[in-house]
Amino acid sequence: MYNDMLQAPLYGSYRTRTFSEVFPDATQFVEAYVNSGLYPSTVQIPTTSLTALYYLLYARYGNSHIASSDENQFKYKLYSVIFSYGPTWSKRLELQKKIRDLGDDWEDSVTIYNSALNDASDPSTRTKEEIDFINSQNTTRQLKSMPEKYSIIASLLETDVTEQFLGHFKKLFLTFVNPELPLYYITED
Repeated sequence: MYNDMLQAPLYGSYRTRTFSEVFPDATQFVEAYVNSGLYPSTVQIPTTSLTALYYLLYARYGNSHIASSDENQFKYKLYSVIFSYGPTWSKRLELQKKIRDLGDDWEDSVTIYNSALNDASDPSTRTKEEIDFINSQNTTRQLKSMPEKYSIIASLLETDVTEQFLGHFKKLFLTFVNPELPLYYITED
């Protein structure tokens, strides 16, 4: 054991490195994911979202040891979680920003019911415009008061779109707080 407690390692002995040791900064994290082969997919995550993801992962798992003896495998497990859930998370962040940025100048909604007794020629009943030369049309204009508009915005806002996404990464990290036991090897000596 240690003769002097000042010489003892502060956190004990772990066999794997921490997230912050594998990815010391956001630039290396983003570059590693972009060059992983999973990034140039049909749905890409903006690098600004990847940078934000690095800091979110760092805040949650920065000092957590990875749960894989093979660092390369850990990285690709991490990339596969990003590939699977990241595009939806990124889009939800974008939509939440648009909802938060909505102003007071909404257009009123209109419901249009068209009917025509003519053949397949113009005018069509599939138009989105109100037309005044069709056989019969019923139009309903729905005006919303400002409290109703704010109520709609409030119902669309989500407190957090990130928590569920970050939870998918939990399985990639060790969940115990004690150091690992040393590995013992039998030698010929």
